[in-house]
Amino acid sequence: MTNQTNITTDTPPPNSQRNMSWDDFPQAQSAETFELVSPSGEIHNITLEKGTLRVFKALVNGPLYAASPVRISDRILILKQDHGVNIQTLMFSNDRVTGRQRFGVYVLMDTARRLNGGAA
Repeated sequence: MTNQTNITTDTPPPNSQRNMSWDDFPQAQSAETFELVSPSGEIHNITLEKGTLRVFKALVNGPLYAASPVRISDRILILKQDHGVNIQTLMFSNDRVTGRQRFGVYVLMDTARRLNGGAA
């Protein structure tokens, strides 16, 4: 499974989230288990908790800006390397909000379904 592909494109997806603090991420009260289905149809389950779960739940809601006041790159790395989550990094130029010349957006490529109650 490929965990990252860099693509240069013009405009981030319209539903991309720019989280400015941990308050902008979904809450996580306890560990949750998800079934992931890759674009190729491979299925596996993951159990997440704490900050990594909050970042994953945000990814399920939509793409996340990589450069934000909240450091999420370490959580993305954990999701990719330790849990096999298929996350693509899309690269862009000229962020109008921050003035950065280059920036990335993390996109969840797998389909996620929460197994221990409720929707992802």
